[in-house]
Amino acid sequence: MSTSGRGKINLTFPNSVRSNSGEYHCSIEGSRQQYPGVTNLFVYWIEMVNLNNSTEQGFSNAKMMCRYGPADMPLTGYKWKKIKKDGTTEIEDCSKDSRFEVTSYQNSILSLKIKKAKLKDAGKYQCEVTPVDGGQILKDTTQLTIEKVPLIMEIPTIITRESVNYVKLILKLTNVKNYGEMSNVMWYKHIEGKENKLLTSINSPDSTSRYQCGYVDESSAYLEIRNVKSGDEGKYICQVEFKEMEQHRHSCSGRLTVQGKSRYTTGS
Repeated sequence: MSTSGRGKINLTFPNSVRSNSGEYHCSIEGSRQQYPGVTNLFVYWIEMVNLNNSTEQGFSNAKMMCRYGPADMPLTGYKWKKIKKDGTTEIEDCSKDSRFEVTSYQNSILSLKIKKAKLKDAGKYQCEVTPVDGGQILKDTTQLTIEKVPLIMEIPTIITRESVNYVKLILKLTNVKNYGEMSNVMWYKHIEGKENKLLTSINSPDSTSRYQCGYVDESSAYLEIRNVKSGDEGKYICQVEFKEMEQHRHSCSGRLTVQGKSRYTTGS
């Protein structure tokens, strides 16, 4: 303080926390009287609301929430991000995706809802708010877990006869909608003691082959074997790829039994 009686008295918090917010009173005693002063300290803060951030893929909406303060603090902006494992940004602003819904509530709460969450939505999310006064951006993160709904695959056993024109093996899938659209289906014949033989695939068809394949609908596919021979009997394996998870293949197997020749040559 200078000789003129003017100066400053500071109260410093090296690492201010939310509990430091409040009203502070300062009193300076002079030779004849006291000089009181009052000020308010507002500490900006942000935290995630403790929700059960776990949902089943394809069936439920995932929801995350964060709150910030002081209460009703005016903002210049806010957003939710998705963060990769290495710390870089995967989605800069979740509100740009129509499946994501960002809501701001009057009680200083922000929420992020993901409609019919998919496996790819799992990961770390960051809520960011920017105060009006131009201070630092407030950030906090949370982890979203997506519980995988099992894909059920089945190829029912087929019994046919030698020399029929064709026979079809049908692949049936349950919960396929939760995995997205199929991008490829590959059919193999199991050969004991050797590598399975690729017969055909939807992405690499061969119109001259005895083996043809295709989709029946969005949850089933088929393998058609023409001019059935006794050697066609055995185990067949089907592998499926999905557009959103092409690095993963889902497989199952079924059996074809070929009996003696029939008097008829229609498909079975």
